[in-house]
Amino acid sequence: LESIANFNALALTQRTLSYDNYLNSVLPECDKRIFSNYPASSISGELSAMQNVLKGTLKPKDYYNFCDVIPAEPDENGRFSLTYDITDIADYSICILDRAFNEYDICAQQNVMTDFKTGVWKSLGERYDEYYEFRDNGTLGYIPTFERNVYNASYSMDGDAFYMESADYLNPAEAVVKWIDEDNAVLYWKNSDKNVRFKFMQEGSFDDFVYYTDNELSEISKCYYATVGGVLPDYARTEYNSDDDTVSITISSDTEEGMVVHDVYTVCRETAKGVNRNGEPVDLSKAECLSTEGVWSAFTPEYDGGMMRYFKFDSFENNTAKGVYAYQSDGIEHEFECTFDGDKLIFSFDSFEDSDFPSRTAHMRYIAGNRAELLWDNGYNEELTCDFSTWLISDMGFMTNSKIINDVRKHFINTNNTTPDRMLAENSGKENIVSVKVFTKDDAGTEILAEQYYIDILSGEGETANGAPVDILNDYPVQIMLGDLNYDGQINAVDASAILTLYAKISTGYDDALDKGMLIAADVNSDGRTDASDASSVLAYYALLSTAYEEIPSLEDFVAQRIF
Repeated sequence: LESIANFNALALTQRTLSYDNYLNSVLPECDKRIFSNYPASSISGELSAMQNVLKGTLKPKDYYNFCDVIPAEPDENGRFSLTYDITDIADYSICILDRAFNEYDICAQQNVMTDFKTGVWKSLGERYDEYYEFRDNGTLGYIPTFERNVYNASYSMDGDAFYMESADYLNPAEAVVKWIDEDNAVLYWKNSDKNVRFKFMQEGSFDDFVYYTDNELSEISKCYYATVGGVLPDYARTEYNSDDDTVSITISSDTEEGMVVHDVYTVCRETAKGVNRNGEPVDLSKAECLSTEGVWSAFTPEYDGGMMRYFKFDSFENNTAKGVYAYQSDGIEHEFECTFDGDKLIFSFDSFEDSDFPSRTAHMRYIAGNRAELLWDNGYNEELTCDFSTWLISDMGFMTNSKIINDVRKHFINTNNTTPDRMLAENSGKENIVSVKVFTKDDAGTEILAEQYYIDILSGEGETANGAPVDILNDYPVQIMLGDLNYDGQINAVDASAILTLYAKISTGYDDALDKGMLIAADVNSDGRTDASDASSVLAYYALLSTAYEEIPSLEDFVAQRIF
């Protein structure tokens, strides 16, 4: 053992040797990596003898699986510093012997944790990442990053043993925890050769934590590309990168030439910031801001039975936007300005009729893709959806309440052969659906609800309260009354004026958007045209109705007599 005198210090590090191996007087071979640096000390006989000597100095509770023999190189003060990487070692100690075999045991001050501190943690797997919310009551919540559903489980710690049980899984999950520090740990899952790193993200709960699911990243990346590329892509595919904890999103579309990849964004899941495939910085979270110069349809389910309105953002400068908005009820456009302060939007309206909806400050929350939500300070939540193909509110194609009432009135008259006494349009509580109540009076003069319609403001289709399908733009179950353009059961000067208005519209090319029933009613001389002669016939017939005392012919017979 004379060669041992060449070393002033011996270092032992614990790793994975079992206590049984110690009892069997077996120490594995020395760490060849260390000894490869010192070939003079690599003689097997010397190493074997050295191991025996070292083993003899160990107490039964101290068992080691590697022996690193390191030459001491004292400085001018006779000091010798030993540095050893213990990143992957959870429970380590060092035994040092001098040439006289005086033993010095060093149990380094370890950061041995007994539990995960409360707050949000992130698990970084090979192909996926997840979030965990550890609570102080022995429970946790976890969210797969492809969704926002929170799954709850109970868990416990026994030393380095981690045990989790959830109703969502048939079998409990078990792992061994190796702590790196209080904010980082590695979990070695039982019955699996995989390990997952956990890192602490922030205190609090999921409610206070900001992140983006795979689907949300896909949707906002398409929206982001739409704002910079001018076209909304067909697809966005996400892929998690475990090496740097990022997510890559490939943006593509189908074309006549095949699939085309527009761009690839690699971003942080928590911020949606990163780079494109050219290395240029991108911030997908900007797709959340109402920065698309398009029309956003807004729906407030809790307010007034479901208020519907539209926002058109015209210009953006720094953190300020300008535009117009209109309520579905009347379609009148009003100007507004808003200032972006983080996720807070401060609005300034030129007209604000809603005394029950006084708030001008809202917090924006992204939902997915072209959808967002404004959380107003007065408690109302307004859901917004952007239409990238529409740039004017007037092009949205929605019907105002007055238009819907007029068309429902026609439908009711033609269905029931009865004129409504009163009609009321209200929000139905469903997006894009207006409820229209039709009232008539019975023989005693008491108002009764005769029918209720639920009409889609975009298509005009819907149903009655009893579920019968209707199409107020195209359904005319009975024959239209000739000359009665407002469907009130009477023929008078109002109808003559309506014929002239209709004639003007047809003359300027608006005939494709006109009501079919009105066109039928307006052609009183049956010549296939609507013009001034039809209005003249209606006025003449109205004059006859107002002055004649004898039996009055039908409008058809009256017009035929005038023609011949």
